[in-house]
Amino acid sequence: MKGKFRKIATARISNSNFRSAQTSKGARNRILPYFCLIPNALALDAALFATCWQGMANGSFGMAYSWFHGLLVVLAVWLGYTADRLVDAVGMKQNAQTVRHRLVQRHRKALFFAWVIVLAGSITLAVTYLSSKELVTGFALAMACVANACLNYLDPTGRLPIPKELRASVLLASGIHWVLWSQLTAISFPFVLSCLAVTLLCFINCCFISKWERQLDVKQGQSSLALRRRFVSEQVAGITLVTATLCLLIGALGAHCPQGLMFQATAVALFALPIIDHTKLHPEDKRIIADASLFLPCLLLVS
Repeated sequence: MKGKFRKIATARISNSNFRSAQTSKGARNRILPYFCLIPNALALDAALFATCWQGMANGSFGMAYSWFHGLLVVLAVWLGYTADRLVDAVGMKQNAQTVRHRLVQRHRKALFFAWVIVLAGSITLAVTYLSSKELVTGFALAMACVANACLNYLDPTGRLPIPKELRASVLLASGIHWVLWSQLTAISFPFVLSCLAVTLLCFINCCFISKWERQLDVKQGQSSLALRRRFVSEQVAGITLVTATLCLLIGALGAHCPQGLMFQATAVALFALPIIDHTKLHPEDKRIIADASLFLPCLLLVS
């Protein structure tokens, strides 16, 4: 009997030491201070990414771009991301593992109140400044986002053939090209290519994040692409390098075409992801750096 108790005690001590080692290892791998995680936790980086790439897309096609277009995209992306996290936080109960989900859980009432205020402000801004065509296309895109949110709620385990990460990427790319869509007399092939480039970038970024956070998602009881599709973890780095090379070639061949800049920008952002993936950083640090790398093309390619 004493031997059994000794074994149990030894096992507990070993498990405790293992957890401590894992915790200290995770702490060592964190390089970013807490305040660097706040913009991502509040979805501010995603909103800023959208308006920066919207400006780049409009500039490459030579289309007019006003301050209220950028502000509306910022507000719309923030509304979408925050709504998604509010729903996630409710489903997780007390199992949130990431900074962004813990922050939403602690301040969900304040965030929901802010969400309602921002929604009302967005509608007022849109009705005041947008043309009738911009209102129609913006409303169509908003309805698509609502439909996607309903699909996410009805299909939490990701059984639908088109993964939620790809649907979100298409919607984000559409939002970035929303002003172009409203101003073009007809949907052109360069426009479609530009949308495709941004969709690829957003989707591959989601693939890497789901790979890095798959253990956190298990603890949170959350479905992710890496948990549903094993190849994402195994093949995403190689697929990204091939995709980035193709985007770079397409961008170089069409350097004087409207979509050329968008493919070059996508290639620059994509090449950064496998490099980040190769590091031993904490998953949330990788996410922050990966999202920050999306701004690289705006600095390198836009004068």
